[in-house]
Amino acid sequence: MITIETKLRDLTHGSELAQFAALFSRLERRLFVALYARGEKLTEAKRRFLSEHRITARQFNSIHQQLSAKVDAWREGRKLNLATV
Repeated sequence: MITIETKLRDLTHGSELAQFAALFSRLERRLFVALYARGEKLTEAKRRFLSEHRITARQFNSIHQQLSAKVDAWREGRKLNLATV
């Protein structure tokens, strides 16, 4: 896997990037509720998110991967906490 990063020299698009980040954060929380609180299947959630929020499949996959990593990290941390208690 390759990670690419850059520094923006021109911050004229800062507000658009902030809006994009806010949208992804909101969608990540909604996906958490759909998958982990309501038990919705991933394929159903994906279909619904693409149509309701007008995002691409690639964007949905990115949100899902980020959410999965956070949930996995929480689970591992929980195991460590239980082991120390």
